[in-house]
Amino acid sequence: MTAWVALTSFGRRHRLQPRANVTFDVQALADPADVDELRSLSGLDDRVVRYVLDQSLAQAMLDVLVAAIVLQLHNTARRPEDEVRVAVFCEDGQRLSVVMVDALAALMCAARPDIVVSTDHLDLHRRTDQCRSGEGGEAP
Repeated sequence: MTAWVALTSFGRRHRLQPRANVTFDVQALADPADVDELRSLSGLDDRVVRYVLDQSLAQAMLDVLVAAIVLQLHNTARRPEDEVRVAVFCEDGQRLSVVMVDALAALMCAARPDIVVSTDHLDLHRRTDQCRSGEGGEAP
């Protein structure tokens, strides 16, 4: 039985929160937008990814998010065709939330080959399927 997980990054400055089972604020992390050489880059750039994921708080947040998704997947009232929706936000939806959603997708793909994970970066206008059942991803 395949479970579906939809991960969305967004900026609270630009839009209302999308529909989600779990919503998580990552603004407590050091923001790459505050670093001159990273400000013009998105969360898809390797330098921004390293900057964010090198923070111990980012790893702790990912642990919490993985646990929240696993709890949602094990919800006995959930039908298998229901999607677990997780929305992760920061101020502008360009860097922090993007990095965290992509890292979370990679972790879930590696840990749960029985799920399909999709990501949607609302403020980058980018949607992708990260993994499908039987295709594990690599954690960053």
